[in-house]
Amino acid sequence: MDKDAVKEVFLPNREDCFKFLRKKRWDEKGGVKCLYCRSQNIHHNGYTTKGARKYKCRECGKYFNDLTGTIFENRHFSIEGLCRLNLYFTSY
Repeated sequence: MDKDAVKEVFLPNREDCFKFLRKKRWDEKGGVKCLYCRSQNIHHNGYTTKGARKYKCRECGKYFNDLTGTIFENRHFSIEGLCRLNLYFTSY
């Protein structure tokens, strides 16, 4: 089995990983809130090179993204691989 076939079968795609992360992180807690001042006055500000949504708080002016403050922040693994590891370790 080649590398691309393994990725397709065993790894969720990037956008599905970010959707899952956003749902768990923001939707279940009443929406996106600034990680610094807790304001919900947030502006969606593009995407990072990893594909995470970037946000800017309109209250305090600080920037953050979907991965800020999570176990996925500052990791060199792909988000797909990290999702797979997370699913593996939390499924028991």
